[in-house]
Amino acid sequence: MGFFKFKTVFYAIFLGFWFSTSLFAQENALSLPSKEYDLQMTKGTALLNQKKYPEAEAAFQAALAARPHDPKATYSLGVAAGKEGKYPEAERNLLESLRLDPQQTEVYLDLGVVYFQQKKFENALDILSRGENIDPEDPKILFYQGRIYQESREDGQAAPRFLRAAALASENDPGLAVAAQYQAGVSFLRQRIFDDAKDAFTEVIRRSPDSEMGKSAQTFLTQIDQGGTEGEKWDLSVSASDQYDDNVVLEPSDSAFAVSDKSDSRLVFYLNGNYYFRKPAPWGGGIGYSFYQSFHRELDSFDTQSHEPDLFLTYEKDRLQARVDYLFSFITVDRERYLQGHTVRPAATLAHGSGRLTRLFYQVQFKNFEESAQFPVNSERDAVNHAAGAMELFHFARGKGTLRAGYTFDLEDARGDDWDYQGHRLLAGVGALLPAQVRGDLDLDYIIRPYSNPNALSTTREKREDTAYSANLALSRSLNSLINVSLQYTFTRNDSNLSIFDYKRNIYSASLIGRFK
Repeated sequence: MGFFKFKTVFYAIFLGFWFSTSLFAQENALSLPSKEYDLQMTKGTALLNQKKYPEAEAAFQAALAARPHDPKATYSLGVAAGKEGKYPEAERNLLESLRLDPQQTEVYLDLGVVYFQQKKFENALDILSRGENIDPEDPKILFYQGRIYQESREDGQAAPRFLRAAALASENDPGLAVAAQYQAGVSFLRQRIFDDAKDAFTEVIRRSPDSEMGKSAQTFLTQIDQGGTEGEKWDLSVSASDQYDDNVVLEPSDSAFAVSDKSDSRLVFYLNGNYYFRKPAPWGGGIGYSFYQSFHRELDSFDTQSHEPDLFLTYEKDRLQARVDYLFSFITVDRERYLQGHTVRPAATLAHGSGRLTRLFYQVQFKNFEESAQFPVNSERDAVNHAAGAMELFHFARGKGTLRAGYTFDLEDARGDDWDYQGHRLLAGVGALLPAQVRGDLDLDYIIRPYSNPNALSTTREKREDTAYSANLALSRSLNSLINVSLQYTFTRNDSNLSIFDYKRNIYSASLIGRFK
């Protein structure tokens, strides 16, 4: 009996010792990867701060081997690869980290920077916007959004983001605040908003006078005060369009004269350039030139060519921008002279707070129509046109959208002939940044144009009365900082009591546009 009791006690002690030893071994085995993970993550972070990026990447790979599919180690590995300039690898790891843990707010910024470095601006804006929704007060996200818009030549979108980033980073990240102020100044300068540019550059000099950005800001200030800015002496835009018009109408003078009642397609080329003698400080001026050419595939008698040189004077002070243009117009139709015109057009734009602009303008245009074999009585249309109007523009959605509304009154004095009228035009429009970085714009026009005298083309000597409705929808997207593509649809309905002037028209257009500075 004693033997069995001793044997039982012995087995109990043996089993207890074996169980506790096994448990200790398991706990020790489990703790080894955890310790290795912590060691490698600490080592990698230190190496990253020392800018020893290959060594840091190796440490983070070791941490990931100790703890596979860890979102923090995967994220750190992506950051190290990005610092080395290995952007595809960085993108892959950061996307994987985000998949493992979508709540890592820091990943959105770093992935946005990696996309930016690869010039994948659409992806960068998308991922940074997602990060902004989580943390709208992150100045680095706003800064890189500004850089993307700046690289895409959308400086009107970039400048507000830089200013907000500078304000948010002012205390906690002074270096970022200086960089944001500097880039805001550059974006204002590109838009020729010189007072705001001077304010931004002055703040850079105040904060960091001896830095490279401070010295560059001082150079820009000197150039502005001298009436010129480096790289801003000229601008040029060129476009080529393929259009289909289901009812070709000749209206180079903005008053339809010939309606073909036929459809046709055409190639259209347009060029516009400006050279600035002096930039506003506050006065400036320069010359411009516009060229338009259409080539119809069948109705070549409607081929139109237009030349329009421009001499302009500008004034900018605080929130006021003013400009006076003198333009000479020379238009040919079917290679024959059609119209010569002289136009004087003063305009002023006042910037209010909260992204609101008011534009006022007046123009007087002297029209001299040329007679030809195709238009034998064209000179009867000689006239003086006076037009005055106002437009309000509102920015919304943090500058991503615009609303437009305006009114224009114009009076055509054709010496008491058929073409005398007093017209009223209402216009409204909206523009917004759509998904995939597509810009959408919709404009609506409503024109009432009652003519003053009986029309010679009316058998009853009836006075002509026109009411025109038009809608224009455009979708455009930047391919890079220089090239845009655009799709456009325009519908026009001119409702006239005289059938010869009554028509409907649909135009479909695809364009390639280049902008250079």
